[in-house]
Order: sequence, then C-alpha cells, then structure tokens
Amino acid sequence: MDTPEAADKNNSKQQTPQRRQIFPTAIEGGGRKHYGFVKNTSSSSESGAGAGNKYRVEAGDCGTTTVDQLEASWILAQMENPEAETRWYYKYFLGRVHHYHIGGDANKETFVVATCLDMEEKAGSSSKNSDEFTLRCLLFRKTGCLRLALRVKGERPVPIKMILQSFSIQAVKHPKSVTCPTFQKELLVLENQEGSMNFKFGVLYCKQEQVDDDEFFSNETGSPEFETFTELLGDKVELMGFTRYRGGLDVRTGTTGTHSIYTKFQGHQVMFHVSTMLPFSKQNKQQLERKRHLGNDIVMILFYDGDELPEVQPSVIKSHFNHIFAVVCYSKKEEAYKMHVYSDRNVPLFSPALPSPAVFSKDKAQLFRSLLLVKLINGEKACYQSATFREKRQRTLNELLNGFDDQYGESHSKLSDMVKVDITKSVKRRHKYASEFIRFGQELKSHEVLKGDGDDTTTEEVTTDESQMWEPCHFMAFPGTIDFADQVGDNLIVHSDDGTFLLDGVSRRLILEKSVVVRQMIVCEEHNVFLFVGAKFVYCMQLSALLQPNRTAVTRTELKSSRIEATKGASVIAVCRGCNIMLRLAVGIGRRLQMFVWKTPSTNKLNPDAPFDGPEGFLELESIGIQETPISMLLVDHHQVQSYQHNKLILSYRNVYDVVDEHTHDLERLFENPSGSMVTAPIVGHYEEDKVELLVTYNNTTRFKDISPLYGVGRKEIVFHWSCMPHSIVSKFPYVIALSTDTIEIRLYINGTVVKNLSMRDVKLLSAKRDMFFLSSSPPNNGDICELPGKGQTVSHVYYM
Repeated sequence: MDTPEAADKNNSKQQTPQRRQIFPTAIEGGGRKHYGFVKNTSSSSESGAGAGNKYRVEAGDCGTTTVDQLEASWILAQMENPEAETRWYYKYFLGRVHHYHIGGDANKETFVVATCLDMEEKAGSSSKNSDEFTLRCLLFRKTGCLRLALRVKGERPVPIKMILQSFSIQAVKHPKSVTCPTFQKELLVLENQEGSMNFKFGVLYCKQEQVDDDEFFSNETGSPEFETFTELLGDKVELMGFTRYRGGLDVRTGTTGTHSIYTKFQGHQVMFHVSTMLPFSKQNKQQLERKRHLGNDIVMILFYDGDELPEVQPSVIKSHFNHIFAVVCYSKKEEAYKMHVYSDRNVPLFSPALPSPAVFSKDKAQLFRSLLLVKLINGEKACYQSATFREKRQRTLNELLNGFDDQYGESHSKLSDMVKVDITKSVKRRHKYASEFIRFGQELKSHEVLKGDGDDTTTEEVTTDESQMWEPCHFMAFPGTIDFADQVGDNLIVHSDDGTFLLDGVSRRLILEKSVVVRQMIVCEEHNVFLFVGAKFVYCMQLSALLQPNRTAVTRTELKSSRIEATKGASVIAVCRGCNIMLRLAVGIGRRLQMFVWKTPSTNKLNPDAPFDGPEGFLELESIGIQETPISMLLVDHHQVQSYQHNKLILSYRNVYDVVDEHTHDLERLFENPSGSMVTAPIVGHYEEDKVELLVTYNNTTRFKDISPLYGVGRKEIVFHWSCMPHSIVSKFPYVIALSTDTIEIRLYINGTVVKNLSMRDVKLLSAKRDMFFLSSSPPNNGDICELPGKGQTVSHVYYM
C-alpha cells in the first residue's frame, strides 16, 4: 500500500482539473411551479367564458436564463425520451434470441414480459462480478412499456416471478412462455405505440391584423420574413416522387401542392405542413384542404408579421387535435426572432424552458432553430401523456394485448416459471429455432430502417458532441476503496480503510488517522463544523482548522475534547439543510432521537482563527422516543418558517418510512413498501419554496410524497419507473438522477421523461451536496491521466457531474 506522500508525489505532475459543471441549469429550490414560468391565458369573451383558460402560455418573461446562457447550456435543449434510450426492443432484442411471457395481473389485465440476456455487456469488471451479465426486461401493459436492466449470474435460469416482482407486478394468471418467432412483429408494434421516430408540424402564416382561422388559412403567400423563417426550418423539397417521410402529403398525384419544407434533426425526420404551400381555393372560404392537414397536426407554429407578438387566443383555431402552438415573429426593428409557446393545460410540462427574454438575434438563428425544434418534438411527446391521447392509446394497447393473449396464449405457449438462455433442450432443435428466430428479427429490423423508423445517426448538423457533453468529469484516482464522503468547497473529504482524507483533485492529504473510527460524517460548511459518528459518540470539530495545509492528521487520543457527551451510543445523525437557519442536529441513540441546535449563526466563512465553541456549541434540546433504531434519517425543515413547529424527521427502516413531528413528537406511517418489494435507495428530500417532497424508492420505482403542511393540496403524485435498480437517488432540479451499480440514469423532474443513460462500472454515490461526486471502477477516457502505482492494488476513480 503506497503512502499518502507517495500518492502526492505521483500526482504532482497533474494539473488542477478545470471545473466543468454538468448540471448548469440546476436551480436552488426550483420546481414545477417555476419550470418554464408558465401562466394561464386570459379568457376571451369572443370564444366563450373560460375558453382562453384552456391554455397556458410560456413567454420567458420572468425566467432566470438568458439567451447567451442558453447557448452555453446545451443541456437546456436536450431531447426528452430519446429513441436511443427508449426503443429497447428495436435496439437490444430484434436480431437476438430472447424470451417472452404472457400473463395477467391482479386487475385482470394482460401483460407481456420480454427478456434478453445481453452477453456482450457484463455487469461489472471485478473478479467477483466476472460471471454477471445484464438481463434486459420489457414489460408491456395497457399503460405503456416499462424497461429494466437486471444483473444476473451467468446463464442460470431466472424466475419469471422475480422479474415481475422487480416491476412491482403481482401476477394472478400464470405467465406462459410464447415460442413463436413471429411474435417479434407484435412486440415491435407495441413498442411503436410509444411514439414515432418522425414528426409532422403545421406552419400557419398570420398577418398582424387578422383575428380568426379563416383569415389565417386564406393567405395565399407569405411575407419575405416568413419565407426566410421557413428556409431556416428546413429544405424546400419537391413532393412528386419524394421518398422520405412525407407526413401524409401526396407524393404521387400532387393534390397537396408541389413543394414542402422537410428536415432531419437529431435522427428524426420532420415534415412541415406550410399553409402557403398547400393548395388554395378561391371558392372555398374555409380552405378545408389546408385545414385538413394543419388541423390534424398536434403541434403548430403560428408565424405573425410584425415587430411584437400579439396576445394570442389559440381557441380561434377550430381543431380538437391541435394542443401546442409555438407563436413566432421576426422583428425587423430588432433583427431578432421572438417566441411564445401556448399549450393545452392537460399537456404535462415539457422542456426546454424558454430563456428570458425569449428573443433571439439574427446571428443566433441556428440556436433559435434548435431550441424550437426540440421544443416542438418534446411537446408532441408530452401530448401523448395528456388525457385525450392517453385514453386512446390505452384502449389500443389493451385491445392489442388481449388479442395477443387470444392468439398466442394457448396455441404457441407453454407454462414456464423460468427465463432460460436456451429455449429448447434439443441441440439440433435449439440451433434451428435460434436461426429462424434471429432471421425473422433481422428482417423486421431491416424493414424498419427502409421505411425510415430505424436507426439514423446521420443528422443535418452537429453543433455539440453530446457524448462529450454528458461525459462525467474525472476528479482523481484514489488507491483502494472509499466508504463514504462529503463535499467541502470544490474538494472532497473521503473515508477509507486507510483513514479519512481530503481530496483536491490532484493529491490527497490524511486528516484523520486510520485508528479514528468513522461510521458517518457530515460537513456543515456554512457553520464551520465537521461532524462524524465514531465508535460510541458523535464528534464535533472545527472544519477550517481541519483543512489547514500544514496540520497533522488527528489521532484517536486527540478526539476526547471533540466528542458531544450526550450522544453516547449514537448510530446515525442528520442535520438540517441550508445556511439561513440555525443548524439543527438529530442523533439516533437506540430507541430515541436526541435533538441539538448549534448556538452560533451561520458565518459562511471558513476562518481557522474565528472563535469555535467545539462540542459545547451544540445545545441539547428535547429527546423523542421512537419504536426502533432507524437505518437512516432525513431532517426536513421549512426555511421560511422561524419556528420548529413545522419541522419533521423522516425515519427509514427496512421497508417502512415514518414521520416524526419535532414539535408534538407525534409519529405516523409515511409509506410502506408493497409486498415483495425491497428498499434500494435512501429517501431524498426536494424543496420548492414552502413545499417539501420526499423521493421514496423501492425496486425500480421512485414515488414523490408531498408532506408539506403549508402548501395545501400538493400536485398529483408522480411515479418514476427507472430502467435500473437504483441504490442512490439525487435531486438536481430540473433533473432527478438514479445511480445503480452500472448505470447513471437522468430524468426530468417535471415529467419523468428520460434524458440520458450513462453506462459505467461499479458506480457508488459519494456526495450530492453541490456537485454530484461518485465512484466508479471505469477508467477515464482521457489517457493522459496517470493511475496511482501499486501492483495488484485496487484503484477507484472519483468523478463529478
């Protein structure tokens, strides 16, 4: 084992890493209430009382992100539910031997489970995990498709019951294994119901003085500014003989015009239904041919002439299908595009949020185009989750699943409790079946590519390298393993078998010797306090003094003066968040909670010369009796309330979460995991002004529980279904991140859509205070970074995002 000094010497050639923030849009205390800064439109007397309130408008008039910041914050224009992350059946199953089972759940609804062992992707790299592989599972129900990657041992059979329990499904009808290769076509149809790879958007030209849709649709030609705008959207293509995605336009007889606007964007084909390019009829005042196409587009662009955007009433567009309107104008005075977005109130919020102000100068036209296209695509995807489309889709999926059960449930199935790698026992029959299975799947995949619904990585333009953008930053290599850590400034304090160290990205320095027992630690930077749970007591030390470069490591004999005497027998601690309130400490001691408060207000300065009260600085408050010792605790406070009467303590046990009121000492059950489920991640708190939500995780599911007594009726409970079994959850608004052993999955907080999946080995969360620090055995892609010496020695890589 090399010494810390040797580690410093070997790292001395490295440069201090330049900080790169992966989550530049994280908003302190942000939430759905602020995201996109939307408001309801005013009602219109012309359209009937309350007609205008059917829509909400996002104008970017009270946001915090400017256009320049948006240009730097590439993450703001991130595609939601990208097909690379959601089309698992097409990507991982087709062309490979896999298994499917049909069954029924407790609600007598049919489900289909598809499983595929990914022999190319090993789950882990160490010798103890060398025989583990990734089993990809898909669960098709009428409510949609759920994805899950499980770690399994080699080629051992996996009980289908275990897979269903991982999805929190209780099967009533015994699942039957389907052995028909053509069933692959049916599952591909099911997956395609989730959404399309291609999109069609309406573009309607409006003059400033026009007020109703008959006038809009009667414009034969557009202004020069409108023509420039359509050129920005895409290429003008001739429809006759057009072989790409046509969006319902006639490419044989010319009945829908001679030309249209088409583009390819991030692998998607987009056809625009431009009103002035569709046939115009002088005899038909309503222009039904034009309305037939634009009226059936879920998303529409309204381009207005003039320097300012008018107050739009989307209800004047008489269509039950249009749900989102992007209202755009080009100001010749400012030489800039301006945009507002109107959405049906039943459509969930979607990204990206508009900058403030939503004004894009002429030299940022390409940025405006990218933002607009991502907003339109994400908007259409969000529409499918609204009541109108969701109910239709559920009826379709339910009919398909019931049909599969009738068609394949008897004649092409057999009872099976296990998912096996080999479908048939006979070697000859196995190879024959596998060959037929793979051939049929590859034909389906080829057909998808030919019709334009398959993989298409060739994009029109690439402004950023997405893989590099999401690439975690390598902080430094550490010899050995790290048990836990906490962030201080831009650095990290970590505990390992060799002691407690300060990592600065280049070197490590021992601050607590190996003999000092540390079972949990918390850095309270705003109060200059370092807390840790030792063998018997909780210890309190001055953080700034501990971080002094010339200070020697603290030994076990020096600890006595730092222990809080009233904490004998402590097993777990929790502190309140933030720096604008008094520091409160909760200590779990057997079957009671001992509360403390730090008597010195926050200083926000790490001054080693400042007076420090030590353990006597914690004033002992009340003691609260509980039923058993919790595994972990979360101290929930309301920072706008200057008393303890609204503070709560969340206690986590094996499968149960309890809430303790700090003022009344009342205890109530917050949540109990469903039967057969297991806790996979500690509970996490998310704050939004005076509202508090808890993220409770079991199996692959995270539930948002609103416990705020001040906020009144909370939002409808949101449930995330991850594609992994997370061991840690991180809330970084507007994102929620799940970390599993070999995956980092990033979703949007506002609607739960997937943004990105990162594959890394042996992932372990270290700290999520400001940056998200985590551990992985995956070496960095940068070959210039030196690894620490030591033959046969484990090297852990610390990353941050």
